[in-house]
Amino acid sequence: MTILLTVYPVGFVFYPTWVNCQLSTFFFNLELIIYINSNQQFKDCKRLQIIFMRFIFLISFSFILTINLFGQEKYFTRNGHIYFISRTAAIDIDANNHQVGSIINIKTGEMVFSVLMKSFEFELALAEDHFNEDYVESDRFPKSKFKGKILNFNEMDLTKNGNYNVEVEGELSLHGKVKTIIKSGTLLVENGKITGKSEFTIFLDDFDIKVPNMVKDKVAKEIEIKLNLTYEPYNK
Repeated sequence: MTILLTVYPVGFVFYPTWVNCQLSTFFFNLELIIYINSNQQFKDCKRLQIIFMRFIFLISFSFILTINLFGQEKYFTRNGHIYFISRTAAIDIDANNHQVGSIINIKTGEMVFSVLMKSFEFELALAEDHFNEDYVESDRFPKSKFKGKILNFNEMDLTKNGNYNVEVEGELSLHGKVKTIIKSGTLLVENGKITGKSEFTIFLDDFDIKVPNMVKDKVAKEIEIKLNLTYEPYNK
């Protein structure tokens, strides 16, 4: 018996013939062309099909597992942390939000953030009311969003462990206004996770956030912001 083994791409098909034993998977096709002696039975072909189908199953499973482990492109978080503080001579007002949603694509360097404004928690209850009702008007503008890209993405490989300095450019929407910003930060890749950190400032005037005259000495025009997010592989 002479056996010719060929491999070529194809969809999923499985069918025996009298002189051809053909096997297919989602990734490639194995064709066994058997030149049968006059006394050979079809069961020989069938037996070879079963053996090779088991072999192909193991290869296919390993291939899928490899894609899941090493082909991950997107990382996400639903509980990122954002902190801001307004510093003035009269009073410091700060707040925390632990419900920041964000996705980073480590193949393209694209990043998106979404912040629910009413999720900010203040030490001063009165400050929280003013923030939502008078300043950012959370009922009218419930979310702040950012969409951008790492400018120096070509200088790093986020599939490898390391601490990377990044510069990100994109559009920040807040209080119904959109402004292009460029900010710096770090990305730490370690143990299958990515930790992103950044510290920067924004100006209230850039987003048309008005402060009443009676409290102008208590609210800073420039707000300090800190971001701390831990991303995990994103599986749909």
